Amino acid sequence: MDRRVVIESAGSTLDTFGESIETWSTFATVWASVRVNGGRESFDSDQVIAEGTTTFKIRYLSGMSERMRIVYNSANYDIQSIKELGRKEGLEILATVNNAA
Repeated sequence: MDRRVVIESAGSTLDTFGESIETWSTFATVWASVRVNGGRESFDSDQVIAEGTTTFKIRYLSGMSERMRIVYNSANYDIQSIKELGRKEGLEILATVNNAA
């Protein structure tokens, strides 16, 4: 576990027009090991779409959910699944990079 990652949780706030907008706040900053699992490219709506999955392993952290995201190397990763390792020894998180601007 030699990489620093930020885990963020989603929230909402009101903009100046009173409409709800999604916001992200830091849930935890932790050490992780990172493994890129490969990816694929597809062609959709005249655009090349790149998809790849990454596995993050961290020490056990209570309160984690798939509604959170990971920020690593200035990229946002949407959490797809969380698997507990051992008896609360760690978590293995499968995530995909979010290419949305």
